[in-house]
Amino acid sequence: GASSYGIVLISSISTISDEGVIEKPKEFKSDLKFYLIGLMFFLNIGIGISLLSNLTQLSLDKGLSLELAVGLVAIVGIANTVGRLVYSAISEIIGGLLTLNLIAILQTIALLLIQFEVTWEVGVVIVISVYGGMFAIMPSFLKTLYSTTTAYSRILIVWGVSGLIVPSLFSTYGISLLAIMSSIINLVMSKRKIYLSI
Repeated sequence: GASSYGIVLISSISTISDEGVIEKPKEFKSDLKFYLIGLMFFLNIGIGISLLSNLTQLSLDKGLSLELAVGLVAIVGIANTVGRLVYSAISEIIGGLLTLNLIAILQTIALLLIQFEVTWEVGVVIVISVYGGMFAIMPSFLKTLYSTTTAYSRILIVWGVSGLIVPSLFSTYGISLLAIMSSIINLVMSKRKIYLSI
């Protein structure tokens, strides 16, 4: 499941070599912005994995037939792919930080739609689209922000850890806790003016 996936990913990341990469450690390892972005990435990836791995059962629990549940799984698969393309294009126009802001806001709204069962299917599609979108923009965004690919290789560790932790939170506490966490992270980023810092 997701836990095994996280363990494999962390093991793989530990073998990444920095050879040939010009690293500027003070530009990201001592930067609060890097860790807040990592926290956002942690939650975004974990939420996406949690919903993808539980979507069929969640759909059945919401009263959808098996056929409609399978259809929704297919739709979110498309949303994942389209999200990577759309948010990458948006990032090229308005920049990575503002795109992260957009993703965080959409993610929080979508989680609330799911939590309060207000067109929750739309909420699921939005969540998966921003899941794909954040993963797509992160490499070039961090490269632009810190002028080194090492920042991205480091933040990928967050992906593995998220795959271990967030699905467990989802299974235990449901979508409500993830919605609260998403709101808090978005608030902190906004208060710190992270989105407008470059």
